[in-house]
Amino acid sequence: MKPLQALRLYVHEDCPSCPAARELLERIAERFDVDARVIDLGLSWEEKPDAVFAVPTFTLDGRVVSLGTPSWDEITNLLSGLVPGADA
Repeated sequence: MKPLQALRLYVHEDCPSCPAARELLERIAERFDVDARVIDLGLSWEEKPDAVFAVPTFTLDGRVVSLGTPSWDEITNLLSGLVPGADA
């Protein structure tokens, strides 16, 4: 069995765009077979990847896939080619 791909959303508590990105992550997690987690850079002890320089940022297995909050169509089109379990 292949391990789940790690989808991370980096946010900050002061970010006005981050609540919408969190909602999007929840929708993604319902549709795709991923290990989805939110990491609040203001609260987390996890090390921030060098590629994450703004919030919100989505990464998949450590690679930035979206800087900012993409539309539903943009993110599903992108992930459909990268993550199993999509019923595009």
